Amino acid sequence: MGLSSMGTAVSALMANRAGLNTTAHNITNANTKGYVRQQQLMNDANYSVVGHSGTSYMSIGMGTDVDVIRQVRDIFLDKSFRVETGRKNFYAAAAGAMEEVETILGEIQGETYNEIINDFWVSLNELSKHPEGLETRAAFVQSASKFVRRSNLIMENLRDYQKNIDTDIRKKVDRINEIGRQITKLNLKISKNEISGANANDYRDTRNVLLDELGGLIKIKYRELADGTVTVSAENTQFVLRDSFYPMSTEYSDKRGNLIHPYWPHLKQKVFDEKADVSKNSTNDIGGLKGLVIVRGNRRTNYTDIADETAFKDIKHSAMMVAMATFDKFVHGVVTLVNDRLAPTQEQEITLPADPPTHPAAYKKKFKVLADDAPFGLNATQGTELFSRKYIKEGRFKTIKDASTPPKEYTVLIEEDKADGNTLYNAGNLEINPEVLEDYSKLPLSKQKGFDGDSSITQKIINAWNGFNEKGDPDPSVKMPLKPGLSTRLNIRDFYTAFVGDIGAKGRLAGDEVKNQTMMTMQIDNQREQLMGVSSDEELGNMLKYQHAYNAASRLISILDSMMDKVVNNLGVVGR
Repeated sequence: MGLSSMGTAVSALMANRAGLNTTAHNITNANTKGYVRQQQLMNDANYSVVGHSGTSYMSIGMGTDVDVIRQVRDIFLDKSFRVETGRKNFYAAAAGAMEEVETILGEIQGETYNEIINDFWVSLNELSKHPEGLETRAAFVQSASKFVRRSNLIMENLRDYQKNIDTDIRKKVDRINEIGRQITKLNLKISKNEISGANANDYRDTRNVLLDELGGLIKIKYRELADGTVTVSAENTQFVLRDSFYPMSTEYSDKRGNLIHPYWPHLKQKVFDEKADVSKNSTNDIGGLKGLVIVRGNRRTNYTDIADETAFKDIKHSAMMVAMATFDKFVHGVVTLVNDRLAPTQEQEITLPADPPTHPAAYKKKFKVLADDAPFGLNATQGTELFSRKYIKEGRFKTIKDASTPPKEYTVLIEEDKADGNTLYNAGNLEINPEVLEDYSKLPLSKQKGFDGDSSITQKIINAWNGFNEKGDPDPSVKMPLKPGLSTRLNIRDFYTAFVGDIGAKGRLAGDEVKNQTMMTMQIDNQREQLMGVSSDEELGNMLKYQHAYNAASRLISILDSMMDKVVNNLGVVGR
């Protein structure tokens, strides 16, 4: 046994001391969030050749070295966990939005919207029995007023919720930027430590926790470089470089400044293609931020956005935009159904005077004018609507003059114009006609002038409400499809029922996806925990193993020390 044995024993001492430190570090951080179990790998040190035996070398081992202290983790489980967490958060946004819509349509101030509709329907039927009575007229107008107030309130709440999602979007964008900033700093620390030979596993744990969180916020791809740094792309755009990152920003979707969207300032483009079809097969249903942006939509909508398939194509990707447009279509359907029978119109061509330079000479134009058979109020007036537009002070009609001499006056409908929201009979823009509120007798329910009222007008409204024409036969023209392209047309009552059912179905579908993704992420996380988590029993076993090995190495060193002491101090001494 030579002096080389001392080096072997010392290497064993140092290696097992490092093993004890690693084990103690594992036990200390057993409950630390994101901590990954560390494992020490040892390897043979160099061999010293002392001679030859035929063709073989005669070597003496120089002991053991600590090869690496590694993290025990599975990169494939990490990737799966981040993808599935992002998918769970995407559908959680949709589920939350549909739940909020159901809440807004449900109990507000103690009375459901469905009850408001029923009250209006009951008062309409009572009015048909006594159309001449001011009490029944008053009850009908008051129920209509309640319907208008609640419809306006629901649309206001839907718009407020849509706007409030902006706050969540800003918070997520700020958090994404903060994560990018922290990953950049950790990249530099990890690279600096590992280049110098130091252990950077704790920094790596922190970085992996941040990557887990980032994967839940937005779809990411990442790659670790040879120096230990990672680069990250978000939504297929470079986000984190080795020592820097490109921050994300927000900007308003339109000039009105209603809603915001995430934006890449360095590329001057949106982060998401909001109109792209979303599916699991396309793997573009990932990230809580995208979920919020998609479900919220990029603007406010009304019934004109669901008028045909071309308009609907522009909003169908957003559950909130579709819900708002469909609700408004219902309200618009009720309002126009009543107004068109109280103040009906007919088409007429009118010769208008010259209007240079567009029309240098008199010209003809078609208008919708007050119908000749329009019903009368108890005060013998015609053309009085029940539901009015807040910002159209003329009411339902305006007066124009033709090109004849002397000019003849016509009562012309102020038609709805999609380009001018004030002209629309839509939720948020409705009120009860002030003239009717002031004098219930102006409600036109008499077929003939001078009569107190008859049930024919209210019966027309009731028939249309139920999907029938004036004769009581089924009439598809007074029904509406829930969405453009559907062959099934629904009356007022069935339309609202189908609308609420559709909201519930979307909410349940998104909720089921959330449940499925939650179970999947839990399973993956459990697998990661089994692999990466600290087992107290296993670590105590390792501690005993390293302790015994350390004691053995210490004992060997003590024996070698006493042997050398004997040799140096007791052998070869003359004269003692």
